[in-house]
Amino acid sequence: MEKQTSLDFFNTVSEDHTQELESRLLAKYQQDKILKFFMENWASSFTPWEVAGQFNMLITSVRRSITNLTTAGFLTKTEDMKAGPYGKKSFLWKLNIDL
Repeated sequence: MEKQTSLDFFNTVSEDHTQELESRLLAKYQQDKILKFFMENWASSFTPWEVAGQFNMLITSVRRSITNLTTAGFLTKTEDMKAGPYGKKSFLWKLNIDL
């Protein structure tokens, strides 16, 4: 990724320096993996739940990455919604092809 995204990891549990570095690297890896997924499926849109299921990632990690990628302009939130695993509607995101 060339664009600078917002923080990839938020140290809300006061991890020490080594743990925080490992967490930041993992979050960056997850975010890059999610962006690659959207790039490979550029004509489709997905809910965070669908993305999480593709990679067996925590839903909170996927939502953080999708938010960061949207803020950076890589992804676009659509107006479409789809029912998630608990029956609640969830918005869909797609690759921003207007970059």
